[in-house]
Amino acid sequence: MRGALVIVLAKRAQGADASDGPRGLAAVSVLADAYALRILNALNSEPKTASELVRSASLPPAACYRRLRALEAAGLISQAGSVATRGGKPAQRYQANVSAVHVLYDAGRLEVRLDLRDGGSRETVLSLPEETPPAKRASKGLTGAADIQS
Repeated sequence: MRGALVIVLAKRAQGADASDGPRGLAAVSVLADAYALRILNALNSEPKTASELVRSASLPPAACYRRLRALEAAGLISQAGSVATRGGKPAQRYQANVSAVHVLYDAGRLEVRLDLRDGGSRETVLSLPEETPPAKRASKGLTGAADIQS
């Protein structure tokens, strides 16, 4: 693979638009899945059918089909024609739409840029919510050093 592939798992920020960038959070979250990454890497060199991906990426068939649907829904892969199987039925081929993923976290913002194979790029920017400290619980016991007896 030419570019670096960086994996990120992000929580949806309150008020964040899931439609940002290439189908927004779907693209970010699918990249956190090991099977999806294996499929994306296997599609880097040439289009493949699901059966070819099962063999080349050592995936369970059902998991492979689920990840293909998720990757396609996120815009990370697309259909690239079909080929005839031994039984004569057509098998859909898939190709990767991205060549690299860049992730930057800065001051509460998560920026994800996908470099597309067609030369373009798409960005998703998420504002992450600030962490709020847990509320202090009222103490029911003794407090302070003076209350401790030896």
